[in-house]
Amino acid sequence: MLDPEVFSTQRLVASAISLEHIDLIAAMHQNPTMMATLGGLQDRQRTQQGLEMQTNDWQQAGYGLCVFHDRASGAFVGRGGLRLVQLDHQPETEIAYALLPEWWGQGLATEIARQARVVAFEQLQLDSLVLFTMTTNFASQRVAEKLGMVYERNFERANLPHVLFRQTRQA
Repeated sequence: MLDPEVFSTQRLVASAISLEHIDLIAAMHQNPTMMATLGGLQDRQRTQQGLEMQTNDWQQAGYGLCVFHDRASGAFVGRGGLRLVQLDHQPETEIAYALLPEWWGQGLATEIARQARVVAFEQLQLDSLVLFTMTTNFASQRVAEKLGMVYERNFERANLPHVLFRQTRQA
């Protein structure tokens, strides 16, 4: 299994997401500003179900999402990393991140996404990565562009309009 520390960045310390993080993630999922970009508020039960699936990713694939804390202060920043998803009934690996609003605009989402891409392509030798976000989340679309990901298409996920970006590993 991949060491979660490989997802740490210059400014952030990562640890594999688990049910131990329920209080942090549940509070994050009740933040209306942040959750406006992720399809709406989630109750604690839905958050727990998500954490169980994300913990499963670590057990099955050997990688998954992490929680991130600020290296300097220790404050909780959000979650991110690599996530197993199904798109059009096909397995994909998604670069995912969600940060509390007080951490927005500091380049941290890009920092997490870049490190996740390094892990995916250089350590895990994955062939392809996707990143998708709601069509209204221009900040996340900008992260995809900074990574050099290519727009693939618009689609619907959880009954909401999304945009899909993809990047393949260079041989």
